[in-house]
Amino acid sequence: MPTFYTAEICMNGHITTGNIEHNPERRETYCHICGAPTITECPSCHASIRGDYDLADGDDIFSLRVPLRLTQPPAYCIKCGHPFPWTNSALSAAKELIQMSNLSISDIDFFNKNIDKILYESPSSTVAIVKIKKILEKVGKLSIDIIKQTLISVASETAKRILWP
Repeated sequence: MPTFYTAEICMNGHITTGNIEHNPERRETYCHICGAPTITECPSCHASIRGDYDLADGDDIFSLRVPLRLTQPPAYCIKCGHPFPWTNSALSAAKELIQMSNLSISDIDFFNKNIDKILYESPSSTVAIVKIKKILEKVGKLSIDIIKQTLISVASETAKRILWP
C-alpha cells in the first residue's frame, strides 16, 4: 500500500531526512548545514510534513518497493495551506533584494504583490511569472543570480523553466 512518510526539514528549507519513521538516526535538532532548528510538522496546524513516498506493490515479501525521495521541501502545508517558514523566508528575502534595485515603484509593487505566484502552477501564475521575468531583466546579473539562489528551492517547475531556462 502506498505510504507517505514524515519529513524533517530545517526552518531554512534544508531536508535532513524524508523519512523519520525509518531513519531516526538522521534526525537533527538543528540543521547540520545552517544551524537552524528543524521541524516535522506544520507550525500552523501541526500536520506532519510529507516526506518520502513509498509505492509498495503488495504487502508480501516479494512485492516491488519503489521509494520516491523528497528532493525539494514543500512550499505549503497540504492540510491548512499555510506557507512553511522557508517559503516565507525566501519570499521576504526576494522582496528585500528587489527593494535595493533601481526599478520603478510600479515594478517593485508588481514584484512584491505577485512573487508568491512562482510557488504554484495556475493560469494566472504563468502570466505573473512572465511579467516577473521582464522585471528581473531590468536588474543586474548579480541581483538576478542572488534572487535565483533565494527562490530556486521553493519555485514551481514552470517558474524555474520560464525564469531561469
